[in-house]
Amino acid sequence: MPIRIGTTRIYILPRTILGRVVGGILAVTVLVLAFFFLFFVLLAAGVVASVFLIRMAFRSKQIKATVPQDLIEGEYSVVPPEQVNITHKP
Repeated sequence: MPIRIGTTRIYILPRTILGRVVGGILAVTVLVLAFFFLFFVLLAAGVVASVFLIRMAFRSKQIKATVPQDLIEGEYSVVPPEQVNITHKP
């Protein structure tokens, strides 16, 4: 693809068959390098995500292990005052 400056065309690679072969080789090389770059970036992101998830799994086990055994868990709800029927015995 030429670069135009005024009416002059400047070709980066020669328009001969050798220039086109070199240009093709450079294009394929750039595509292969871009593929490997993307592959390694995604691989690194996967490793970081895996380490994070494993760390969070162990962290949640540690948190569950620190809960006291005498803790009573349950569900609670608020009863409206008109439904409460409490009798006090002295």
